[in-house]
Amino acid sequence: MNPSYDVSYRHPALKVKLILAVTFLMLGMVMTLFVASPVRAASATLTVTTKQVNLGDTFAISGTGFDAGEKIAIWVTSPSGKAFDSAYLNADNLGNFDQFKNKDYSIVTGVGTWYVTVKGLTSGLTASDTFQVIAPTVKAAAILLGPLVVVAFSGQNWEYGERVQLWITDPKTGKVYGDTSVSYAWATTGGEIPASPGLILFFEGTAGTYNVTVYGTTSGVTEVVPVTAS
Repeated sequence: MNPSYDVSYRHPALKVKLILAVTFLMLGMVMTLFVASPVRAASATLTVTTKQVNLGDTFAISGTGFDAGEKIAIWVTSPSGKAFDSAYLNADNLGNFDQFKNKDYSIVTGVGTWYVTVKGLTSGLTASDTFQVIAPTVKAAAILLGPLVVVAFSGQNWEYGERVQLWITDPKTGKVYGDTSVSYAWATTGGEIPASPGLILFFEGTAGTYNVTVYGTTSGVTEVVPVTAS
């Protein structure tokens, strides 16, 4: 008959060692499981990769830290604080997206700082970034030809293809020159009013300074520049 041993009674030191060994073994298993378990990122990031946008153009965005494959909502907020829905996209299998651009969405009004916000519809994670809508610019020149004041202007960064109207004001008298039904030009697909032909307006006047007002009929942008005829 094989002898039996009561380890807990006859060998208390061995019992302690066994307890410690089991404890360390269990702790090792727990730590292994903890390390191996996927951990969701604490925060998501968004970067607007087109920091400056012309009127009539759109923006591109990249992001990280979302759930794999989740649907992400995008909206934009104008400089006036009004929010607009933009689009949806899906993160890749790493929870990222790169250079997303909604070609059906363009900024037609609102010069200044815009905010883009994204939200993961599964994770609830949000992130935001900003971009600038560039203000259109105008260059104008005037000369005096006998009794006529001749004014020519050109411009950049207007909304692509929009109709741009022109009128001129004499600040001394308040008199307005120019018929907006005929005094206009069309911005190119690059948002430019070419210097040639540009737009030329002439009227009877005298030497002095006049205010040239240019108005984008789609963007709603108004620019005023002074010119001096001599």
